[in-house]
Amino acid sequence: MKQHNPEQPAQWYDDHYDSAILPQRHYAASKYYFLWALVASKILSLGPRPKHVLDLGCGTGQFGALLWDQGVTGYTGVDFSYEAIRLANRALPEHYFLIQGNLLVASWPRDYDCVVLIETLEHIERDMAVLAKIKPGVPVVLTVPDFASESHVRYFENEIDVADRYEDLFWSGVYVERWKCKRDASFFILQGVKK
Repeated sequence: MKQHNPEQPAQWYDDHYDSAILPQRHYAASKYYFLWALVASKILSLGPRPKHVLDLGCGTGQFGALLWDQGVTGYTGVDFSYEAIRLANRALPEHYFLIQGNLLVASWPRDYDCVVLIETLEHIERDMAVLAKIKPGVPVVLTVPDFASESHVRYFENEIDVADRYEDLFWSGVYVERWKCKRDASFFILQGVKK
């Protein structure tokens, strides 16, 4: 794992989303579609279809829209960017629930039975505290990158780095795999059940 930049404030993300056109496109047009589709397939193959997915760092709601199209009817998205939540409100069904706030202090619903963190933890200095807040026994699917970015606090070089950082928070059987998205960029997907 490599440390990179300090954590960016919510305003940095508000400015990013406010000026971006991509969040307003259909999720299938996003450069992250392949990653969202992989994560969706992981959570939908965990056994019974999740009744309520908790999406930590939900961004503009495109992954939530993909879940809706896959038949997931219970969803809560949490993001500390006001602008991301504003855009997510436009993209998601009315009964999907959204919370604007810091992941460490925001109140999460109690009825979730699956958690996803897609490209979230690398933006947060206290990533371990966020994971510790997840209730025990819940399946978790998270992704982290292998590349630096202006908003990345850290990034990972290989699967072992990812497992070394996070596996102690999960029951045995944590699984990490690498997915290449471009010639010089990959994402790691970790699956496990929270201790």
